[in-house]
Amino acid sequence: MARDGKLFLVATLDIPEPEGFEPKGFLGVDRGITNLATTSDGDNHTGRRLGRYRRWQARKKAKLQAKQTHSAMS
Repeated sequence: MARDGKLFLVATLDIPEPEGFEPKGFLGVDRGITNLATTSDGDNHTGRRLGRYRRWQARKKAKLQAKQTHSAMS
């Protein structure tokens, strides 16, 4: 195929469709604030590092708000 003085190759391929996939089961996940994730199996997943980070952020926010800095106001 020629267009605007350039040559283009147009090719088509016949690829067989892959076999269908049937899952054996399903797993539901509820994401929350206290627990990072709770599965439908009843497993709770918490994050120790995230808890530390949240406490650090709360202390930092309280410190900035006490100083009444511009960062704390926005």
